[in-house]
Amino acid sequence: MNMKKNRSLFILSIFLLLSFSCNVYMPGSLNVPMLTNRGELQVSLSGGTGLFPQVSYAATNHIGILGSANFFKSGSGTNRSTQANLTLGLGYFGRWGKHGRYEFYMGGDGGKIVNKSSEFKFNDWFLQPTIGYTSNIVDLGLSSAFTLITFNDVKGAYLTPPKYSTIYWQPALTAKLGYKRVRFLGQLSLAVDMNKDPKISVFPFIMAVGINLNLGQSRYVKHTDPRYNSE
Repeated sequence: MNMKKNRSLFILSIFLLLSFSCNVYMPGSLNVPMLTNRGELQVSLSGGTGLFPQVSYAATNHIGILGSANFFKSGSGTNRSTQANLTLGLGYFGRWGKHGRYEFYMGGDGGKIVNKSSEFKFNDWFLQPTIGYTSNIVDLGLSSAFTLITFNDVKGAYLTPPKYSTIYWQPALTAKLGYKRVRFLGQLSLAVDMNKDPKISVFPFIMAVGINLNLGQSRYVKHTDPRYNSE
C-alpha cells in the first residue's frame, strides 16, 4: 500500500510541476549515436518529456557531428509554458574489439522559455562522454554529460540580476533495439543541478521513446572496406 501511495505521489508531483510551474528548464534527450565509420548517418525522432529530433554524421572514421532539437509545451491559457532549443556538437569516436564503442562530444545549445510571467533566453556548453556496445540487434550506451547553462531574464521580472548560471550533470542510459538500419530507441536520464539553491529549476527526469534510422554508410560494412574503422 505504501509503495502504491508513494508512486502515486511521485506521478502527481511530476504532473503538477509540468502543468503549473512557470520557470522550469527541461533538458533534452542526449544524442548518443555510437558511430562506427566514415559516412554513417543516423536520424532519430523521439518523444517523452519533450519532442526530440536528432541527427548525427561521421565525417571521418573518428570525427562525428551532432545536431539536436528540444520542443516542450505544458499547460494551457494563462498557465501555458513553451520551450524550444537547438544543440550542435562535435566530437571523437572509436571502438575496441568488434562491439565496443566509445565517444566524446562537446558543443553548445541555445533557446528560449516563454510563460505567463517571464521570458528567458538561455545558452549552454556541454561535455558528453559515452561508452557503449553495438551489434546487429541492439545498441547500448551509458553517457555522462556535464552542462554549463546561463539564463537571461528578458523581461527582468523574475531574476535579480537578470542573469543566472548553473551546472547540471545528466547521466543517461540509451538502448536501440531492432535490426541493422531500423531501431526502436529508448532513453532514460537524470538531471542533477549542482547548485544547492537554484533560481530556476532544472527538471530532474528525462524520458524519450522513438525510432532511429541509419541512412548513410552502415556500420555493418565488410571489414575489407577501406571506410571501415579498423583501428
